[in-house]
Amino acid sequence: MNKKTSDASKTGKVFITGGLGFIGSHIVKEFLKHGYSVTVYDSLIQWLVPEITTKQDNLLFRLAAVWEQIKFIRGDILDKDFLRRAVNEAEPDIIIHMAAMPLASVAITYSAEAYKSIVDGTINLFEILRDLKKQVKFIQTSSSMVYGDFQYSPVDENHPKNPKEFYGAFKYCSEIIANTYGKRCGIDFTIIRPSAVYGPTDRNQRVVQKSIDRVLDGKPIVIDGDGSMALDFTFVEDVAVGFYLAATSKFSKGQTYNMTRGRERTLKELAEIILKETGTGKIEYREKPEFIPKRGTLDISKARKELNFNPSICLEEGIKRYIKNIKTNE
Repeated sequence: MNKKTSDASKTGKVFITGGLGFIGSHIVKEFLKHGYSVTVYDSLIQWLVPEITTKQDNLLFRLAAVWEQIKFIRGDILDKDFLRRAVNEAEPDIIIHMAAMPLASVAITYSAEAYKSIVDGTINLFEILRDLKKQVKFIQTSSSMVYGDFQYSPVDENHPKNPKEFYGAFKYCSEIIANTYGKRCGIDFTIIRPSAVYGPTDRNQRVVQKSIDRVLDGKPIVIDGDGSMALDFTFVEDVAVGFYLAATSKFSKGQTYNMTRGRERTLKELAEIILKETGTGKIEYREKPEFIPKRGTLDISKARKELNFNPSICLEEGIKRYIKNIKTNE
């Protein structure tokens, strides 16, 4: 274990699996901002589609500015004995579980690996939680992909769950695991469903990153379908605030929350915003993959009411910040 020394926080201790990931690293910074002592548990695995042009980074760059403020443990959530020792040593008040394969497109090809990462990893954590002597708040990260094709809009948390691809199916399995362990073993858990998260330090080849990279490389943006497909694009810093609010709220026990911007935007709108911001490029269209569900706006009124979650970054502002980060690394 690589250990960074710091004074124990008077606020509390948080243990974040996957804390070097895109979303996880922003959650780390959010908890540090509020005075928490943070332990990051991460395997340093990069989930990328194998392409010759893929740009790989040292994942530590995401937390370079706060590295001396955290304790870092390199470990895999599938190594239950090592994970148990790490949790027992950290003695957290909160566990944020982010470590899992993050891409639906990768999960289709590497389905067995996705299952182990998402489902078995979640079981390992709950097996550890059930044996802890102290009560620990646990945040389970799910996905809006659990809904499958949206049957109405905006989609609330009670919308039927009917995933049409492996990633959504495995994420829904993790929700069932959380609910069952939580109720059977008295574990204080909360489930969060993000959607189309984007922003600075994303290197996982999601649609926003790929579109911006293509324009900056002098290539056209490639859109699946005719551009009418809509997503609830959510700026990563807004999501990080939402995770903090859910983890520290007295109202969130046993609850599930959509954690998004709360407004759908089409892929064509996304492309046009990127082209306007960069002042160059064009759009090309291709056939939409069958595995992609019909999506749109998620209802975040429950998170607004119970957690005071108020996302503030619109897509235009978020793209501007993201492009600046890519160009200047700031």
